Amino acid sequence: LRLAIREAMRVGAAGRSVPLGGAGGFIEALARAADAHGVVLRTSSPVAAIRVEDGVANAVVTAAGEICEAPVILSSADPRHTMLDLLGAEHLDAGATRRVSGIAARGATAKLNLALDGLPAIPGLAPAHHGARLLVVPSLEELDQAYLGFKRGEVPLEPVMEMTIPSIDDATLAPEGQHVMSILVQYVPYEVKGGWGGHRDDFVARVVDRLSVHAPDLRQRIVAGELLLPSDIEAKFGLAGGEWSQGAMRPDQLLLFRPTPEFSGMRTTVKGLYLCGAGSHPGGGVSGLPGRFAAELALSGGRGG
Repeated sequence: LRLAIREAMRVGAAGRSVPLGGAGGFIEALARAADAHGVVLRTSSPVAAIRVEDGVANAVVTAAGEICEAPVILSSADPRHTMLDLLGAEHLDAGATRRVSGIAARGATAKLNLALDGLPAIPGLAPAHHGARLLVVPSLEELDQAYLGFKRGEVPLEPVMEMTIPSIDDATLAPEGQHVMSILVQYVPYEVKGGWGGHRDDFVARVVDRLSVHAPDLRQRIVAGELLLPSDIEAKFGLAGGEWSQGAMRPDQLLLFRPTPEFSGMRTTVKGLYLCGAGSHPGGGVSGLPGRFAAELALSGGRGG
């Protein structure tokens, strides 16, 4: 596995074969490198349970009933789902069960994906910077107001956003001459007063209106779009509460407390089972560190527990 990861990074550094401008490119490179080293990748095979015999996790059971045995199991699913749903509380003591159940995971970010028929014009922005991460935060006062509205469960009136055009660096993401835009809208409540049903279209319009201040021709270039609210992210990707980091990145859920004190070192209290997702230290982002730490621990000969 370590060799596969190194090869994927080497492919990316050399710029060979696979465009790595977007996360999709990196995933494809990693998959190819893993395949070259004999790793079997399975998709569309949801896991229903982790099998434990004589106190050792030794297999996963798919939703279709297939049993996949393994001497070591690493789970990148969120810790609460791994330990309570897949493993089962019967394998944990009462304190661990309580702490895992109490992991705070309530997303605060929505994602709007736009397909564009061309590159939008952004006056004042140098062409070399169109591929950068652009922030739409007019003032600290508006940032503060957005947070206060989030706490009250209100639809953002003045959305605070991070915007990228990943197709600038990864041409495989859109047909030739076209582009995709990814917008992260911060401080978006999981639930709003009256429910999101009657607010989705208005929310999208507010986001596009605000972006159009900086990219005047954006609205005319939109071909299609997809809005993912925190509840949509939860349903589509299995992330509790729509929390991308599998647990809020706050002081009481960081370092030795991530995800809980007893599971902070990637080991679990069940032999053979490790946690390796964003819910473990050091948390979310595209660092790959939770997986690396867990893999190194497993490769060193240590068994969970």
